[in-house]
Amino acid sequence: MTRSDYPNESESYDPELDPPRKLPVNPKVRLSAVLIVMFLFLALFKLVDGLALSWWWISLPLWLIPIGWGRNYLIAPFRRALHVMKK
Repeated sequence: MTRSDYPNESESYDPELDPPRKLPVNPKVRLSAVLIVMFLFLALFKLVDGLALSWWWISLPLWLIPIGWGRNYLIAPFRRALHVMKK
């Protein structure tokens, strides 16, 4: 290789021209994860006799997850229809 094959030594690298690529980060904590953790804590306290609640109340966070999904699937078509009617 000759010296002309190398880039110009007077040119310096400018990071603003070629910024490093960042991976997308999604730090959100989902509501379903919070409900599952809440159920685990309630179940733990129930098992060590710290709570005098029925298992129906202990498992309530687990029931809220599919209820929320069902609500979204039932309401979404109506919201979409209202949005289309407004246009």
